[in-house]
Amino acid sequence: MSEFIWQWTKGNKRVYTTQVELAEQAMKDGLFVMGARVRPNPLES
Repeated sequence: MSEFIWQWTKGNKRVYTTQVELAEQAMKDGLFVMGARVRPNPLES
């Protein structure tokens, strides 16, 4: 199973989240939001 991670830069901080609502709000605020599909680490399961 894979997970989708959203990423953007706000000031001098880089923000990572899995919450779609936060990513949509960042896009509405005019920030460039990138998404990536990642696979979880099988050793952490």
